[in-house]
Amino acid sequence: MGAGPFTRSISGISSFREFCVSDGDALLNNIGTGISDQVVGGPLVFPNPASDRLFVMAEIGSAITQVRMIDMAGRAFVAPVVQQGAQVAVDVSSIPIGSYLLELNVGLEPTAPLRIVIAR
Repeated sequence: MGAGPFTRSISGISSFREFCVSDGDALLNNIGTGISDQVVGGPLVFPNPASDRLFVMAEIGSAITQVRMIDMAGRAFVAPVVQQGAQVAVDVSSIPIGSYLLELNVGLEPTAPLRIVIAR
C-alpha cells in the first residue's frame, strides 16, 4: 500500500481525523474544523445582539420560570417578560446598551448564564 491520505472509521472517535499510511507505519494527524461544539438541550436565545426584544426558547415541555439580566458590574436589571408557551419574550428596550449575562431558570433548575448584547 502506498503513502497518502486515507479515511478510516474508528468507533469511539467523535472528531474528524486524517490518517496517513506509509510502509505500514500509521501517523495520526488531528485536523481542526473551526466549528465549535454545539450544546444540545439548552435554551435558545435570539436575536443576539438584541435591540428591543429578546426571545428565549426552552425545550418542548419545559417552562422558563425566571429571567434575570446582570451587567458586567454585577447589577441586576428587570425587564418585562411575556410567557408564550415554551418561549419567553423579554422587552429590553429600556435596558442600557452593553453586555449582559442572562440567567434563566427552566422549571426549578438554573441554567448556565448566557452572554447577550444589547445594541441599538
